[in-house]
Amino acid sequence: MTDKNNCKHLDICGGCSLTQNYEEQLALKQEKVKTELADFWKKDIPITPSLNTIYHRNKVELSFCNQVLWKDGKPPKKEEPLEFEKTLGFRQKKRWDRCVNMEECFIFSPHLAKIKQAIYNWANKENISFYDSRKRVGTLRQLMLREGKNTDEMMLVIVSTQNIDVPDSLLKELSEIIPNINILCAINDAPSDATPIENVKVLQGKDNILEKLVLSDKEISFRISAKSFFQTNTKTAELLYDKTRKLVKKIKPKVVYDLYGGAGCFSFVVSDLCEKTFCIENVSSSIKDGEHNAKINNITNVKFLEASVEDYLKLNKIPPQDSLVIVDPPRAGIHPKSCKKIANSGVEKIIYVSCNPKTLADNLTDFTKNYKIETIEAFDFFPHTNHVETMVIMNKINNK
Repeated sequence: MTDKNNCKHLDICGGCSLTQNYEEQLALKQEKVKTELADFWKKDIPITPSLNTIYHRNKVELSFCNQVLWKDGKPPKKEEPLEFEKTLGFRQKKRWDRCVNMEECFIFSPHLAKIKQAIYNWANKENISFYDSRKRVGTLRQLMLREGKNTDEMMLVIVSTQNIDVPDSLLKELSEIIPNINILCAINDAPSDATPIENVKVLQGKDNILEKLVLSDKEISFRISAKSFFQTNTKTAELLYDKTRKLVKKIKPKVVYDLYGGAGCFSFVVSDLCEKTFCIENVSSSIKDGEHNAKINNITNVKFLEASVEDYLKLNKIPPQDSLVIVDPPRAGIHPKSCKKIANSGVEKIIYVSCNPKTLADNLTDFTKNYKIETIEAFDFFPHTNHVETMVIMNKINNK
């Protein structure tokens, strides 16, 4: 599968949306970024491939699904009685209400299928209901797994709509598959799967895992909790962070503003290259992880501020002198009002890291009024999917 994805579920599973060989995938992503940014950049856009195209993700979320049984891959006819099945896996392609009952998977860990099957068998034996997305009923909802690719630590979170009893026998079985696995449970009883989990409880081990970024001239440790944001492809993210360090060494800012900073990855990557960094993040658990991460790395010049970027910029102006802005927003991009404020800040350089070239293009409409694009480079963090990461370096236009 290092070149072409040979998973048995490839045709129906939404975990992988691209089926071409890997070189073709890279070409498609390059063209996608080039097309979206054509109004701002006419040159070729290089793409850095993923260092691994199997077992590359450090986080996956599987869904429990109670769904109508499709025989031979087709829905039943109207006159046929409905039969139901329980599944646990990724969503089916182009379906929000159905899942693939996963038997193998190559994007997270060789142990994923065994872990899935152990939990699936336990839930069926205990007759615990699976979530029905159409009716919005059912107990078991999601299964989240996180893995430290440089530490081999693993976390498993069973997400349900109400409290459940997880027997010691299941904990033991899972520990036989992954020794020292950290097992948690959490609640999501909201209509959307995307709603943040609540009431996170430890069933075995601890409430976090340790991961490391191993860069060319620096190593950083990170505590990652169930709700923390962390780039999903550790090994390829290290290449992007190395690139960032090289840029910051040349820029030599005194202060770095790390917007949408999560648990402080960019802040820690550049902390030794500036006097101070401000990490702005609105997820409380990420802030706590970041503050802990600063301590375990003996970093004292990173200040975490719990606020949305929008609220922070309403109350604070970024000083233009000796400042650098690094912005890494979610897929929705930067809020238009915040984008205008950053674009009018007057800082000499901006590093924009985007996971969505479409919203990146929207934001560049504002940025390019005051900034000239120096370089654009893509990074493939997401093999076998349509997603691609893009880094844009911008220089302030000096109108004299």
